[in-house]
Amino acid sequence: MQQETLHAVNFMESGVKNVDQSLKLTEAASGENIELHAIVEKMFESINVIEQNSARNGETAQQVTEVTEAMASSIQQLSMSSEQVNTNASRLQQLMGTFQVSTR
Repeated sequence: MQQETLHAVNFMESGVKNVDQSLKLTEAASGENIELHAIVEKMFESINVIEQNSARNGETAQQVTEVTEAMASSIQQLSMSSEQVNTNASRLQQLMGTFQVSTR
């Protein structure tokens, strides 16, 4: 009986040690989970900042595209106006050629 009691006590002490070790591991894992959670939160914050910057860059790119298209249209209009000026200057020279200009 003493041996069975001693065996039961040893078994219970062993079980208590296992429970203590399990609790320590659980606490350590919980601490790691808190750290991991903080890292994941920082990662999501960084992703949000990147997304916001990408959206702003997209808006800026759209604005640059619109300005570039407006400039291209203005250049085309200036080119057409320049051609008209050249045409009118040629006609004016032709008309002046039909008149005699005296130097008196």
